[in-house]
Amino acid sequence: MKRLFVLLIAAMLVMPALSAEQKKFKIAVMDVEDQSGTLDPNILKSATEYLRSKLVATGLYVVIDKTRQQEKLKGLIKDSKKESYMECFDKNCQVPLGQALAADNILRSSITLFADVYTMSTELVDLAKEATVAGLVADFDGSPKGMRNAINKIIDDMIAKAQVPAGQKQAEPESFVLQFETTTPGVAAFVDGEQVCSKVPCIRDVMKGRHSVKMSAPGYKTREEAMIVEESRIVKWDLVSTAPAPAPVVAKPAPAPAPAPKPEPKPEQIVAQPEPQPEPEPVAQAEPAPAPVEVKKEVPAPVEPKGKVTHPYLWWGVGTLGVAAAVFGVSWYFSAEVGNNLKKRDDILNPYAGDPSAVPYDVYRKALDYEDKAQFNDTMRIVMFSVSGAFAVAGTVLAVWWKTEPADAPKVSFFFDGSTVYAGATFSY
Repeated sequence: MKRLFVLLIAAMLVMPALSAEQKKFKIAVMDVEDQSGTLDPNILKSATEYLRSKLVATGLYVVIDKTRQQEKLKGLIKDSKKESYMECFDKNCQVPLGQALAADNILRSSITLFADVYTMSTELVDLAKEATVAGLVADFDGSPKGMRNAINKIIDDMIAKAQVPAGQKQAEPESFVLQFETTTPGVAAFVDGEQVCSKVPCIRDVMKGRHSVKMSAPGYKTREEAMIVEESRIVKWDLVSTAPAPAPVVAKPAPAPAPAPKPEPKPEQIVAQPEPQPEPEPVAQAEPAPAPVEVKKEVPAPVEPKGKVTHPYLWWGVGTLGVAAAVFGVSWYFSAEVGNNLKKRDDILNPYAGDPSAVPYDVYRKALDYEDKAQFNDTMRIVMFSVSGAFAVAGTVLAVWWKTEPADAPKVSFFFDGSTVYAGATFSY
C-alpha cells in the first residue's frame, strides 16, 4: 500500500512536466510580403509554402492548415464588406485572422531592399498580448535560391532559440564586419562560394571562424584566399587583368649612309656620223568620196488626248459617313448613361459617407449594380466611338477616291524605205 502511494505521488509530479513538454503553440503562417516591389508573386507564394513546410518539419509548433486559414480570411472579409481577400499583409488584418483561427501566435514575414541587398524579416506575434515576442532576419541576393537559403537560416535560428531552457539567455553568435574595397571596376565579392556583394566596395557581417573569400570581375583574374575571421577587417584587393601586355617597342639605330662612289675617268670615244639619206618623193593620194546625203522627213508628234476623272465610290462614301454619324450619336448616349449611373450610385451612398461600415447590404448591392451599369456603358461608349471613327475614315476614303478613264489614243505605225534615208508615219483612228 505504501509503495502504491509513492507511485501515485511520483505520477502526479511527472504528469504536469510531461504535459508542459508536450504543449505546442498553434501558429498561423502569413503570406510573405514583398515591400521592395521587385520580386515575382509566384516566387513569393512558393516561399510562403516552403516556410510553412519547414516550420511543420521542426515539430515545435502546430501549424494551422492553409485551406482553413483561407476560409477564415474569406469569412472575415465578407463580414467587413470588403471587395477582395487576395492580400492580407497589414497587422490590422493578420491579428484578427489569427484570433479567428484560435491561434496562439502568427508568423509575419516581409522582404525589403536596401543598398542592393535583400533582407527577409520575420516576427512572431503573441495574439494574447498583441505584441511581437521574437524577430529574425536573413540577407540574400534576390534570387530564388538565395531566398531559400534565407528561410533555412531563419528556421535554424528559431530551432536554436527554442532549444534554450526557460530563463536562460541565448548566447548571440559572434560575428565581425568584412569591408571589401578595390579599384578594379565591376568586382563581385563571395564568401564560402555564395555571392555577398554584386558591387564592391561594400560591407558585410561574417561569422567568426574560417572562411573562403573570393573577388572576381569580367576580364580580370579571380583572387580567392582562405582566411580566419577573428575580428573586423578590410579586404582590399586589386585584380590583375587577363588581357596580354603589349610587346615593348625597341628603337633600332638608323644605318649609316654609304659613301658616294668616285667618278672614274672615261676614255675618249669616236662617234661615227651617219650618212645623209635622200628624202622620199611624196605619193599622190586619191580624194575622199563625198558622204551620202541622208534625207529625213519631219513627222509631227501625235497629241495624246486627256482622260476623264471620275469618283466611282462617291455615294458609298456618303452613306458610310452617315452610318459613322449615327454610331457617334449612340456613343454620346452611352457617355450620358455613365454619368447618370455614377450619380445614382453616389446619391444612395452619400447618407453613409461618415460611416461606410453602416451601409445596409441591400443598399450596398444596389450601389454595385449602378457601378456595373456604369462600367458596361463606359465599355460600350469606347466601342461605339471606335466604330464611328473607323466608319468615318472608310467613308472619307471612299468619297475622295478617284480614277482617270483613258481616252482612245491614235494608233501610230512607222515604215522605212529600206535604205534608212526616208522615214514616215501614218495615223489611223
